[in-house]
Amino acid sequence: MIKAVVDTNVLISGLVWEGTPKKIIDKFRFENLYSLIFSPELIHEFRTKLLKKFHLEQKLVNQWVQEITASAQLVIPRYVTKICRDPDDNMILDTASGGQADFIITGDKDLLSIVTFGKIPIITPRRFLEIMMEIKGAH
Repeated sequence: MIKAVVDTNVLISGLVWEGTPKKIIDKFRFENLYSLIFSPELIHEFRTKLLKKFHLEQKLVNQWVQEITASAQLVIPRYVTKICRDPDDNMILDTASGGQADFIITGDKDLLSIVTFGKIPIITPRRFLEIMMEIKGAH
């Protein structure tokens, strides 16, 4: 099973708008080939952004968090990485490492500029979809 950490902005875009992020989230929600990896801190950031930035109702936020995390892998990473300008980006890297992710999916230019973290590729949502199509075509 392919495991990935999806950054909060991609997650929210996938829930709120149409487009590539939505296709990514739908793949994780409805296809059994993929699994999301979360840490408590990533869930907290997701919840907080939905409530404070998008001013969504608590009930809807709780429903989305429960739905997205229901089949996800929860990891408690060791927070040791300090290579990113934004500390929240370090959290994503540590979550991916702790969950032995196959990919980090993000639109964040700072993260994308790192290219890989250990052996974990850091890719855009569009590139992830391309890779998934290649894998499906190979089977």
